[in-house]
Amino acid sequence: MFSMILRTLLGILLGAVCGALIGWLTFEVGGLLFDGASPSLGGIGMIDDPVGFAANIAAFAGGSLGFIIGLIVGLAKAGIITGGIIGGIVPLVAFVLIFILQPGQRLDKHLALFVALLVLIGALTGLATSFLLRLITNRGKSSLLVTQRFNPGSLNASD
Repeated sequence: MFSMILRTLLGILLGAVCGALIGWLTFEVGGLLFDGASPSLGGIGMIDDPVGFAANIAAFAGGSLGFIIGLIVGLAKAGIITGGIIGGIVPLVAFVLIFILQPGQRLDKHLALFVALLVLIGALTGLATSFLLRLITNRGKSSLLVTQRFNPGSLNASD
């Protein structure tokens, strides 16, 4: 019981940190690649560094998303690939629920790109969280990739 609680809390912490870092990096690198951000940022006032502002908002959103992903990954004892799948599904479920609750919304290319970006951030967060969680919880045990090492002395003569 204690190990499950510890794994869940560690998953929440790692998910929030990984989500914040991945969200921040995604928008910071995107701002470097796609120059042309407006300093008014949608008319909410003049912002000196709109890319940095967007990256900070993305870090907060990624941390919130990572919190949920880390909770699920920790409770489910998810493997690395399963963590990535969970990370990709969580933003899709949130999008579908929001889209269903507001039926007047129309799906345009900007909204589809935003959802795809959220799924990418979620999948990367799930992969990183489950990898780090597996790495920390398996410390002192067998390797992540090699589950059983070949030992010639362990073979029976009957084999």
